[in-house]
Amino acid sequence: QAYPKTKWVKSKMMNRWLGPLRGICLRAQPLSNGLGPRRLACPISQASTAASPEGTMAERLAKVLAKSDLGLSRREAERVVGAGRVHVNGEKIFSPALNVGDGDALLVDGKAVTFHGTKSVQVYVANKLERELVTRGDDPKGRVTMSERLKQGKGLKKLVDTLCFVGRLDYNSEGLILLTNDGELARRLEHPSSGLERRYRVRVHGSVPDWKLEAFRRGATVKGVRYKPMEASVEVGSAKKRAAAGAAQAAVPRKKGVYKGKAGKENDSERGKGGSNVWLQITCTEGKNRQIRRVCESLGLKVSRLIRTHFGGYDLTGCQRGGLLKVDPKKALLALNRAEVAALNPEVAERAKRRKSFVPVAGVDAA
Repeated sequence: QAYPKTKWVKSKMMNRWLGPLRGICLRAQPLSNGLGPRRLACPISQASTAASPEGTMAERLAKVLAKSDLGLSRREAERVVGAGRVHVNGEKIFSPALNVGDGDALLVDGKAVTFHGTKSVQVYVANKLERELVTRGDDPKGRVTMSERLKQGKGLKKLVDTLCFVGRLDYNSEGLILLTNDGELARRLEHPSSGLERRYRVRVHGSVPDWKLEAFRRGATVKGVRYKPMEASVEVGSAKKRAAAGAAQAAVPRKKGVYKGKAGKENDSERGKGGSNVWLQITCTEGKNRQIRRVCESLGLKVSRLIRTHFGGYDLTGCQRGGLLKVDPKKALLALNRAEVAALNPEVAERAKRRKSFVPVAGVDAA
């Protein structure tokens, strides 16, 4: 099978690898003819790549599935398409880059898909328990999953199947998790470009001098992974305890061999002895895997408990431990920056100029 004609575009990944050749390295990509990746197992008709007969704007197949009633995230939708489970106008599709519109017949596993425009956006706050996994499927190791526990609630089995998680919390963490039936909204909420704040209460064991708090604010690189700056502070009760511990430590004669570090502080291996637990408030705008635990570990702090209390405009008010609470989706839309919200609805940019208090999008009542 002959490959489609190509055009040359700059590759940021190649530029980063080859360094001195930045701006020269190029790669071939298919033209915007709907063919998508070159590994397609079947051709795609030109009729499927055009706008729908009704004249509505066509969108990528993965994006449409994320907006459907399947409760899929964008990445999950791409995997479903790649597995050959999707048919468009009776034709099996393997490329999530295919453009489809309201006029196309879309089937997943032989069942018709309801487009996002026919239902309203729903957002839920869940209070995750410690030692449970955040996943939609089963765990190969047999661990308890959050989805299975929520399905045991009265009348929640079908509802949970239509919801997708906004981000993740690791197995030993607890606290706020957002769920929504709009996979595209979930992707925008969890993406670092949205700039949404995530706030945590973190209990650590070890000394927390001011230079360690400043290290959070500067950002850190741990094992080659760069983490953006985070706001960190000691909670009021813990601050008093830390001050008392610091006074007691200052009264102890300094031992021979204890030296000053870069920040003019004593060696942590000496100051941490006999230390107590301290509660920190940490706020960040990205959610990389085990981010807070790894940064704390690099500073000599052992995390014994981690609770997420805020995400965007939501908190745990009214949501009991292990519970699920339906909340107003308008908060999620307001938490997104104006550019992100405008991407959800073409009319938002114009509406935002006239009305700044609330910007409605498709599927959310303006009342």
